[in-house]
Amino acid sequence: YAEAHANLGNVYADQDRREEAVACYQEALQLKPDYAEAHNNLGNIYADQDRHEEAIACYQGALRLKPDYIDAYNNLGGIYIAQGRLDKAMTCYNEALRCKPDSAGAYSNLGVALEKQGMLAEAEAHFRRALELDPFSLEAHKNLGRALAEQYRSDEALAHFDKALLVNKEDAEKRALELAQEYNREQIEKINRKEKHNRTWSWNAHYHRHHIRTAEKDLIYHKAKLEVAKVKSKEVESDVAKPEAKSL
Repeated sequence: YAEAHANLGNVYADQDRREEAVACYQEALQLKPDYAEAHNNLGNIYADQDRHEEAIACYQGALRLKPDYIDAYNNLGGIYIAQGRLDKAMTCYNEALRCKPDSAGAYSNLGVALEKQGMLAEAEAHFRRALELDPFSLEAHKNLGRALAEQYRSDEALAHFDKALLVNKEDAEKRALELAQEYNREQIEKINRKEKHNRTWSWNAHYHRHHIRTAEKDLIYHKAKLEVAKVKSKEVESDVAKPEAKSL
């Protein structure tokens, strides 16, 4: 019966009926407290609701029951990323790789943690390794594209955004546009912060304003490339993107 409750919870989770999913997972755990998958899936619901501490408790509970649970390590690392606890996130992803050295998702996630620490070359290497293991990973293409864009390697970045479009046509255009907008927004915000910090230096302010204009031009460029990608994507068969974690 525990499995039946958990399976119903999965259905509710897929339908975004979160409270009903929570009730099902909790019922499953009352019947079977050592049900690692139910702990993990309940953690996923809490994570979606930004109930981080409750999600952490669920993932840790799953790992106590199943120490080689790759999805739980990846999901726990994702919470730590959201909290800015990058050392803990990297520990989770390294543990995932210890359990499964060919985990594309763990390599991609570890790359995100490195990227957030400004270690762009190392992050790029991890994203590329993820794509060697899983050439159809939407997240790895997206992450590598972002890392390349942060290094002002626009043509290479757009090539991976194009591949992300081909990997998952369903709402891929929206995703790719969001990536381009997010990158340019982050660059403008970064430049604005630097300009505020150095506002007493007029030459520095002029320098930053120049780069703001450059970033705005980049956004126009990305949008134009994305329009081309939309046309190309319609000519390609849709492939199903593989999730990086979040098993149900």
